[in-house]
Amino acid sequence: MIRTNEESGEREFISIGLIETISEIDKVNDKGDLWRSTTVKIKYPNGHSEVIGASLQKILLDLYPNVFKVGERVEVAIQLDGEYAGNAKLQLETLAKADVSMLVASDAPLTTEGYNDEILINEKNNIKREEIFVEVETDFEDGYEQWLTDKQEVEQYQEEEINKNSFPIAEVLSWIYLFFIILMILQKGVSNTFSTIGWIGDGLITIAIIIVIQSKS
Repeated sequence: MIRTNEESGEREFISIGLIETISEIDKVNDKGDLWRSTTVKIKYPNGHSEVIGASLQKILLDLYPNVFKVGERVEVAIQLDGEYAGNAKLQLETLAKADVSMLVASDAPLTTEGYNDEILINEKNNIKREEIFVEVETDFEDGYEQWLTDKQEVEQYQEEEINKNSFPIAEVLSWIYLFFIILMILQKGVSNTFSTIGWIGDGLITIAIIIVIQSKS
């Protein structure tokens, strides 16, 4: 395909070529732009294939490394006129332009059909995401409260089991002490017993009685 370059006004032959090599050395043209030398295999209109040299702007290589690499097919523009006729360069595939005559001839107002539908779909998706987030957050709070309740119940049960299984030393000693006092009362009488153990013994008896009562309650 032959077309006129809009910037230079000169004709170019547009072909598809296969990149074979890309140089690692950066060069600078008259405009100060960086470029690299490449080799590309093209096919002429008569069917003949040939490997030619072509330039590649460094910025295109940086922006599109997956497009401009060895083994990829790219668009090649070969200059047909002027001082640099026969020079080739690699470039992005030319996109088809809009038919201006169709736009100028049409008096129809601008339409947002399709665009508004896309906005509506995005809004619905955002609402769904917010609903899902609120639902997940609520479920998390409910689950956390239930976890705290279960944790407290387990701790309370463990504490009760520990108290149940622990050996009641104080209670046993209290019973032994009361039994000893009862024996003394039976042998010596009440007055002799309390005169023997004194006021300290009275206090111990009282404490023993309280412990026994609490253990039974």
